[in-house]
Amino acid sequence: MSTETEYWIDCSYDPLTLSEARRLKNAGVKGVVQCLWADGREQPASRIITLRNAQQVGLDRAGYIVVTPANIGLEHVRMGRQGVPQDLWNEMLFVAVDVEVSGLSYDCVRDAVEAVDVLDKGRVIYASYNAWVNKFGNSLEFTDCLLWNAYWDLVPDIDFASLPFGGWSVPQVLGEQWSGGTYVEGQFVDRNQFVSALLRPTAPSDPCTLPKLRIASMEEAIGGIIEGNWEP
Repeated sequence: MSTETEYWIDCSYDPLTLSEARRLKNAGVKGVVQCLWADGREQPASRIITLRNAQQVGLDRAGYIVVTPANIGLEHVRMGRQGVPQDLWNEMLFVAVDVEVSGLSYDCVRDAVEAVDVLDKGRVIYASYNAWVNKFGNSLEFTDCLLWNAYWDLVPDIDFASLPFGGWSVPQVLGEQWSGGTYVEGQFVDRNQFVSALLRPTAPSDPCTLPKLRIASMEEAIGGIIEGNWEP
């Protein structure tokens, strides 16, 4: 599998303007990851305009959902999905489950992962060594997911091998967030490198690709996904 990577930024609350999106693309940025649900309590107000402006200029897109002990995993995913237009949802390459707060249970994270997968956005965990090892007990039960690793060494590469955790192997690392809280072309972002072959798999049978498992029982548990839209 090719290890070629590409430069992405991820956003939380800073609205991405069209001019910023154009400048980012011209500066070599390939895609934008937008927070869809933050801290178990709110949808960032700028999330749709950021995704739409990124779409407008031809930047690829993805999302992430921050899970907390405040709600069960399904509720976090429901709120992350709610209000996102179908075309924007369909075009996102993945939606990660963000695991970085204390007090999370295995069931909360597992339910969120399964719910995102049912919604056809793969199985991706966002975490750091500190969050996963010291706050989540270094669980080895999520190696069926790809890892988006936060490792702020300010070097645009993927060097998970230097500080591994969670039972993941290097071929399972979708990307590395290598810098946080930086202005890039006017947008306040974290900077990332993602593995191109994992973002856009061409061989569904490849164990390194984003899994697309269909879990009917999870659809029933969610109790309302019809053509990708949540029912009240």
